[in-house]
Amino acid sequence: MGCLNKDSRTGRPRVIMPYTVVCQLLILARGVAVAQPTPLDGPKQTPSASPTSWPTANQPASLPATTDSQPWAKGVSARQKERALSLYRQGNQLFVYEKYVEALKKYDQSLTYWNHPAIHYNMVECLVNLGRYLEAHRHLQAASRYGVAPLGQRLYRRVRSHRALLARNLARIRVICREGAATIVLDGKPLLVGPGETTRTVEPGVHSVVATKPGFIPMVRQPTLKPGTLKTVTLSLIPRDKVVYRRRWNTTWMPWAVVGGGLGVAALSLPLYLLARNDLDTHKERFDALCVKSDKKEGGCLISQPSNMSTEELRTWRDVQSLERRAKREYYASIALLSAGAAIAAAGIVLIILNQPRAVEQHRLQAALARVPIRIVPDLGYLSMLLRF
Repeated sequence: MGCLNKDSRTGRPRVIMPYTVVCQLLILARGVAVAQPTPLDGPKQTPSASPTSWPTANQPASLPATTDSQPWAKGVSARQKERALSLYRQGNQLFVYEKYVEALKKYDQSLTYWNHPAIHYNMVECLVNLGRYLEAHRHLQAASRYGVAPLGQRLYRRVRSHRALLARNLARIRVICREGAATIVLDGKPLLVGPGETTRTVEPGVHSVVATKPGFIPMVRQPTLKPGTLKTVTLSLIPRDKVVYRRRWNTTWMPWAVVGGGLGVAALSLPLYLLARNDLDTHKERFDALCVKSDKKEGGCLISQPSNMSTEELRTWRDVQSLERRAKREYYASIALLSAGAAIAAAGIVLIILNQPRAVEQHRLQAALARVPIRIVPDLGYLSMLLRF
């Protein structure tokens, strides 16, 4: 079955086969498809503002309908809501294009007009995508403050999944202090005033906990926290009047003497080094005097065979060899003295550090003094006592 059409050359009717019609339709359809604008020709559609919208990887949460009686809407005027919604929609548009840093700025400005949980939730989405988990945890607490009502059931389930994600990537620290009026500082920021205890969510890594109180010795702890773990730090302060400062060795001059001895040994290496350099220079001058420079083929300096040397040249050649060996011995000895002196001086510095005064509680010191093991050796006729603390 075909279709009739006129031939442009003869004017006679001709038959168009069905498959030809199909081909023309396919070409026409292809041309129409190419003519359609691509998604880049126009802006993306903004997310729906309906309360049932579910956020995906490129769609932020929308603000559900609220009334003035709801807790998160009390005290917020219509003008504030309008301004907050304007900034909120701008943040949503940036969120759609995955411009999370710019979207965060818009959401943060929106919060100054209306502290809505959904705005906090969108900030959580941005911060999680940026890997800023600790900030995301803070905003997640604000997003779930009023429970399910301001977010909806499906969105609140998403909040719980984010909570589990942050729990795996963050750490927690519990600080306990039973001392009254003690000030506890975590990473340079006030934490609590004792007595009491508290738990904080922090980034994994090394943290600093400091407890201070007038009349007491400050206590510092530096725990290392791993992701997904809880670390308990207990702080106990010691009164200054119950503390005495003691050194490991009463002879405080001894570590300094070790340092001085090491520097003295190192100083001995300088004359030896200068003597070795002088001998090497003399060796070079005498060697050049005996050098035969006529052999251009070898490209270097050749010493004549000992059998061809005169008695005076042979004596000079042996002196040159002896001078070279002596210079090398002096050089290696200077290096050895320098290394030994540096090692001794370093050991003295370590001893100085170890001999710094240490705070020791008086009752512990007295208990250590009381534990004096006594050993009696009848055959030798003397009493041996050993004190350890």
